[in-house]
Amino acid sequence: MWNRVVLLIAGVACGWNLVHVLSAPADRARRHRVWVALAVVAGIGMSAALVPSGGVGAFVLGLVVFLGSAVVAYAGNARELGKEEDPLPRPRPEPPTSGDPRPVVILVADGEPETYTGPGPWAREWRRRAHAGPEAAPHWLLRPLTYTRIRAAYGVLPPEETVQGWLSTLARRLDRSLGGEYRVQEAFLRISPSLASTLFHLAEDGHRTVLLVPVGYAQDVAAPLREVVTRSRVREVGVSVDYAPVLGIDSDVADVLGARLPALARGQAPPRLADYADALQAEAEQRVAAWDVRPS
Repeated sequence: MWNRVVLLIAGVACGWNLVHVLSAPADRARRHRVWVALAVVAGIGMSAALVPSGGVGAFVLGLVVFLGSAVVAYAGNARELGKEEDPLPRPRPEPPTSGDPRPVVILVADGEPETYTGPGPWAREWRRRAHAGPEAAPHWLLRPLTYTRIRAAYGVLPPEETVQGWLSTLARRLDRSLGGEYRVQEAFLRISPSLASTLFHLAEDGHRTVLLVPVGYAQDVAAPLREVVTRSRVREVGVSVDYAPVLGIDSDVADVLGARLPALARGQAPPRLADYADALQAEAEQRVAAWDVRPS
């Protein structure tokens, strides 16, 4: 009886860790790979130990128990991969001891991290697409393999060709062009630094006027941005938030951003983002110039 327990435990360890071998960042995947190897050795070794008392049939039965428990554990973990928890309520920002008179311009995008950090950002994007239309995500049983391809394709991208690196570069360029009268930052809806967290810290720094500039969306996103602003609670401490029209809504930058996930899921390099930096910077400068708040 105890040998079956060992086979079950080894199978569960193998299947559960295999999901992370396929989908975790490279450094974590290496650790999970060790656990998979140990589990396989334990499963085969325990099955072989049954041969003297039960013959070849016992060996085969041991492998069936090991592989069956591995498949069940793999399926259970794969189904939960990238599952998103509801955000916790945020505390109200602490009133600042001193104010900063500079208006703040925040460039906002959905976001992909500069390095592969796990399935979270892409799982959230697949859920968004499923709600918006008929585009189907890979079956949950195959998603770990899809994340393997994303990890491989993402690993060769230069930082400035990731959405986070690209938007950060655009924010720095805009900050230099506007001079020291404004503060320019980037924030994201699906990765860190999140928009809610950025607003929270700006409020604690003493800023009282903010312009949100969404980048690369195919349609107006003022409604979801307002939800994030409400959740950040910055208006409770006197922060005024304005909403600019989407940058690049009349260009194909939204299509380029939308094509990234399918390309990465195939293990291919996504379309280039750097080609749009100049046009978006000029458009952002126009948005700020049209804003009815001026530095004091």
